[in-house]
Amino acid sequence: MQKMLLPLGLVTFLFIGCATNNKPISNNLDTNYAKSYGDLTEVNNRLSPGVKIFSYNNPAWVKGKYTNTIINPVVFYSGESSQTQIEMYFDTNSRIELQQYLTALLKDYLMVVSKPATNATSLKITVTGAKLVDASDGYTPVKLIPVSQLLSGEPEQNSVLEISAEIRDSISGELLGSSVITINEEKLQQDVRSQEDFVNQVKLWSAIATKYAANYKVVND
Repeated sequence: MQKMLLPLGLVTFLFIGCATNNKPISNNLDTNYAKSYGDLTEVNNRLSPGVKIFSYNNPAWVKGKYTNTIINPVVFYSGESSQTQIEMYFDTNSRIELQQYLTALLKDYLMVVSKPATNATSLKITVTGAKLVDASDGYTPVKLIPVSQLLSGEPEQNSVLEISAEIRDSISGELLGSSVITINEEKLQQDVRSQEDFVNQVKLWSAIATKYAANYKVVND
């Protein structure tokens, strides 16, 4: 299989300051990691070969209860070894662009705010590489992989790009909805040849992940 290789200069550039994932990270993940997204079930989708979508929706989430949302900065997983070199695949302008993109996506349904409130949700998008038990059989992550490793031509077997969306009550932290989208190596080779390609893919899949996490309670086609 042909390796997908981003230019060395680009990979080096991508290691600049960014927020870290606040989920417990381990080289050997246990089942609690997947369960942190709720009781995920696979969604039948016709989006693209090589793409799988898993979602969870809290049955207690009543449409119309929330009118505001906080959009947190996108989080990239860079690995445990270096907390001082956190990879960022977006420059500042691209991060602002993603924030504006998600704001535009939600503006007809929710007002974007900066502080927690009883009527506000909190949206977090996380991007990471993941090694699955079997890439063809459900969401079974056993190890997280730095995004740079996945895109630099050194992926592990059954590795995927994972883009997840979590929607929580901004006060209690209760999980209201979540979704995980996995994109296999073949699909990445087709779609990601440059930083610009990666930015566009993250925008696309972040929007789709948000829709499934919300179960169309706040976002419609």
